[in-house]
Amino acid sequence: MNENENQQMIFPDAFTYSTIGFKIRLKSDAIFPKYKGSLFRGVLGKAMHDLSCRNKQRCNDCSVVVTCPYANLFKPELILENQLVTVPFVIFSNDKREFLDIDDTISLQVTLFGDFTDYMDYFVKSFQFAQTVGLGHKRAKFEIVEIRPGNKKTSNKHSLSAINSREAPVKKLSLRFLSPVSLFRDKKHIYAPVVEDIIEYLVHRVNRLNRSIWRVEGYSLHREMFNSRKITVSKYNINYSKIFKSKGLGNKVELSGFTGYMEFSGDLAMFYPLLRAGEILHIGSRTSYGLGKYELMIL
Repeated sequence: MNENENQQMIFPDAFTYSTIGFKIRLKSDAIFPKYKGSLFRGVLGKAMHDLSCRNKQRCNDCSVVVTCPYANLFKPELILENQLVTVPFVIFSNDKREFLDIDDTISLQVTLFGDFTDYMDYFVKSFQFAQTVGLGHKRAKFEIVEIRPGNKKTSNKHSLSAINSREAPVKKLSLRFLSPVSLFRDKKHIYAPVVEDIIEYLVHRVNRLNRSIWRVEGYSLHREMFNSRKITVSKYNINYSKIFKSKGLGNKVELSGFTGYMEFSGDLAMFYPLLRAGEILHIGSRTSYGLGKYELMIL
């Protein structure tokens, strides 16, 4: 696939994904983190491990790790040794309340990429099992009140190729970062991103997902396809927060990043499909913890 073909199609049909949404109701009061992706990733991971693990041993020593749903989704590096891998899903909840009451509801969604969409039922079963485990360090009990889509006979598989083009030209748009975005430049956190940072990380995200998951031979996005010199930032309000999550046994996972919004104007014809893809794929590090979610709006 040459560069001209890339520019015409941007995303091939094989770049598939599926999204499932859950709505839960709490059975007790609870205190949760503001950004809840890591909370749900933790309970889903534990539930799926408990349901999948038969040998009750370390994943590194397991003889059936290749067929294990938990390993495939949460530890793909154990299966594809010495290869560039990325976790094949993202999680996001738009609920930022930290103090919740009994009967409060929370919505979240899980998006799976490529053939990993076949594992969607494992997420459903794991979340149903997690109702008996509870959420957070106080194990707040909950019940699932809605799963979307509810009709399994209806295909939920989509392709990024649907966003390749837009009939009307886009001259101005905004990005609102809904969860912390973790980007790096020279191995240091980026506190105030510029257009070039957004483009570079989105290109990197698409290429890495393709090498690790979609595996379309010969496909590659190039930074040079997106001319940032014709794009200006008209409004800018970015804040950076340092956030850490306890991982147990004294270990911590850093979930720091910037939030806020940026408005762009100019020649956005090629930039627009890339940004639309990023809405689905997320951007930056620790996307499976809910980081890197943003919302695009045409102005």
